[in-house]
Amino acid sequence: CLGEFGYVELVHRDTNPPTYALRARRDSPPRVIDIEAAKAENLARLPHGLGFDDATTISEREALYLAEHRSAYKNGDDFHLVHAFYRTVRSHGVRKRYKPVIDYLRKRFPQQFKSRADPRSPCRSY
Repeated sequence: CLGEFGYVELVHRDTNPPTYALRARRDSPPRVIDIEAAKAENLARLPHGLGFDDATTISEREALYLAEHRSAYKNGDDFHLVHAFYRTVRSHGVRKRYKPVIDYLRKRFPQQFKSRADPRSPCRSY
């Protein structure tokens, strides 16, 4: 299960045929989870000419998803792939699946998280 790995990265490769590269390191820390940086990187990933939904928010769980899925971006309530914008991942599903992952990684690598855990909030977003 990749949920037990500290560092996970999935990258689309524009080869013929197109492929993905998966890197996973059990004992390496995840990328630093900084929501403001994730927002900026998310915006930079939007395909040229695509309108951005200003209501888009990024939670801590979603920031980790974006850190791991290097070809994904969030626009509105959905995640899409830069190379296949028609592929959609619902943000609710990401937040649900990433809750135990964030909890586990925060215990193992607390220095990688810019925000402190807030037990009252199911999905902190800023």
